[in-house]
Amino acid sequence: MVAYKNGYLDVADYGRADTATIVHPGQPDQVCHAGDTAQALAYEVADMVTAIDTGENPTLAWTQDVMATMTAMRTAWDYWYPNEQH
Repeated sequence: MVAYKNGYLDVADYGRADTATIVHPGQPDQVCHAGDTAQALAYEVADMVTAIDTGENPTLAWTQDVMATMTAMRTAWDYWYPNEQH
């Protein structure tokens, strides 16, 4: 579950989930359907094959943005991994 100011996101079976529920108090829940658990990591493998075949990786920028956000948060919290120099 990910909680935020006006509600939360619930992914019941993280890692194998095919649905997520967005909850805002006082409003109907929104259920999002995505993917097929039988395919597991097939989506990631397909993206990797495309990146290798074409030399392009359209999702790399998203990954870099997430990592930059996580690093900024850890820095603000003064949290460091044991192997990091700071």
